[in-house]
Parts: sequence; structure tokens; C-alpha cells
Amino acid sequence: PRPAPYRLPPPHTDAVVAAGSAVKLLPGQFGEGGLRTVQRMRMDNGDGQWVELVAKSFKFELSHRVTSSKDWYYREVESQVVAAALADAFNGRQPPKPIAFILPFVVELLHRDGRPLYNVEPLLEGEYEKHNDNSGGVYQSAQLHFQRNTPQAFSHFTWEASGKR
Repeated sequence: PRPAPYRLPPPHTDAVVAAGSAVKLLPGQFGEGGLRTVQRMRMDNGDGQWVELVAKSFKFELSHRVTSSKDWYYREVESQVVAAALADAFNGRQPPKPIAFILPFVVELLHRDGRPLYNVEPLLEGEYEKHNDNSGGVYQSAQLHFQRNTPQAFSHFTWEASGKR
């Protein structure tokens, strides 16, 4: 497959941060959530090595919530930046288990029809386990058979730190 040039616009700008590097979007999705589908992506790191990534695209039947589809991708990056800052503040209180967030970036495939956008982040191998959700749901660990305290403590911390939003 032909590598596609990409650009990485930071939140709130249209500046081209990187262009001319190569990415490969692998065919078929390997995951799906309520809002997004997930595909594998590879990016040339500049040394001829391909870095394994995940590329997330929004399902736009929900697109009436924002003014443009591009907004979805920028807002996702912005929300992860805020979450990472809150995690740093939480970790400053020395919890038994620290919290970390992976910051996504936006890739726009400039030479593809429609110039599709993706939120991209490193591929993490292993099983994903959800501990809670934005509606107050708390889940028991499938492997440990009990609720984890750290995710709930972090959720409460962010609720308080954000002015209960």
C-alpha cells in the first residue's frame, strides 16, 4: 500500500506540525465502541521502522452535537490533555497506584478522498478492562472479582477538581 502523507494539527489550530511522513491505515476495524470504530495504523518513525498505532474514527450519525466533524477530533485530544493534567494533580497526592493517560494526536490523510481524520495513539497490547463510565456506572474487575479503588478515587477527584462537572 502507498503510504499517505499526514499532518498533526494541535488543538485550536490548523498548523501543519508534520507532513511528508508515511502512514499506513490497515484494512478492517478491530474494535468498536459507542462513538467510534478502531483500526490499526502504522507510521514510519523516520528510521525506516514502522510504529504500531490505533486510529479511531467517529461514527457520524451523532454529528449533530458539534458544528463540524473536525471538531470531534480536536475535542477528543483536548479532553485527553485535560484528563492528563488532572491525573498529574491526582498523582501529586501520592495515591497507591498512579494514573496515566496516553495523549492522542490528529492525523488527516491528505491524499485520500474526503481527507479523513483520525484520533491516533500508540497501540497497547493486552486486554482492556473498563472500570467505570461517564454515567456513574462502576464495574467489577473480571479478573480480580472486585471493584478497583483507584479508578473510583480518580473519578471522584476529577469531579471535585472540575467544579462538579
